[in-house]
Amino acid sequence: IQVGETLRTPFTPDLEPQGTAIISLQEQDGRHILIVLADTLDTLADATARLESGEFRDVIVSELLGVIVAAN
Repeated sequence: IQVGETLRTPFTPDLEPQGTAIISLQEQDGRHILIVLADTLDTLADATARLESGEFRDVIVSELLGVIVAAN
């Protein structure tokens, strides 16, 4: 995952970072680690709400990665 002028993942076209959140599940040393990156607290709150409600399944782009893009 690369974040700069655009957000780049191997599974999506380049995206604008504004209004975008990334949900990444990593496994290391037998532990599962969930990482959520967002551009603002509002985007982070939206991503967290999706995780809490289970409404994140439509943003999964690979087995371990989800990308949330805010509606314009």
